[in-house]
Amino acid sequence: MEFRKIMIPLLGTVLLLSGCGLPDMDNKDLALPADASSYELYYDDDAGEMTVEYNGRLYTYFGDLEGDMSSVSISECIGYINHEENRRFFAIADDPYENYVMIVNVNSIRGDRMFLRAQDTEGKDIYTPPYISSLGYSYWVGSGVHHEMPEAEIQFVVNAENIKFIEYAFEVNGMYAGDGMTGYKYERALEQGELWNIGISELHLNGKADTGKPFTASVTFKVIDTDDVEHEVKGEYVREMMLGSFRTGLEIRYDDSEGYYLFEDV
Repeated sequence: MEFRKIMIPLLGTVLLLSGCGLPDMDNKDLALPADASSYELYYDDDAGEMTVEYNGRLYTYFGDLEGDMSSVSISECIGYINHEENRRFFAIADDPYENYVMIVNVNSIRGDRMFLRAQDTEGKDIYTPPYISSLGYSYWVGSGVHHEMPEAEIQFVVNAENIKFIEYAFEVNGMYAGDGMTGYKYERALEQGELWNIGISELHLNGKADTGKPFTASVTFKVIDTDDVEHEVKGEYVREMMLGSFRTGLEIRYDDSEGYYLFEDV
């Protein structure tokens, strides 16, 4: 019996020290910068929850961590909370709009992570990294989330007759990013006045632009007519865009002297 009484607590200590429950204090991804500052976390009477101000925006408790969060999702350390250097304050790399920030208690056995959401997104549906789980605070009732970055969309009008297909290719910041085709699988002609959209997604921006910053999108077109003859469409559509933006006013037209060409109703 004496032997067992000694071994049980020793075994428990080994499991604690070797498992996932170790504190995050020495995690280099959570390290404080040399010039780190303290930020005040305070109770906001209007929101009814704890709030902190960062970059001119107020952030209020929204949720906690669900599942795993990769170290590459952690952006720079902003500082620490209420003069407690083990309660550290971070931006999130997966959220280019900085609608969320994170507080990590690096001295906790579980390395607790809490997420705060910008108050100016109240009542809005915003991109939310999938590992952020709402805690159901009453302040955020009616404030939606979605887990995919919205596409940048370019709408164009087919303002010509006898077109079977339209091929397009687009670049992001001067680099090829994708292509596609509009038309019908049974190859009927497109109707004059039809609207079509080109979507530029987060994946198209990979390695070419930051998801939270403007980029230059350029699109060129080809037309396949009802006689299966391919025609270049004169002109190139170039616009500065961001994910979530929507551009209209672009037309594909035809006349006998120009052939097929781009027209912009701006």
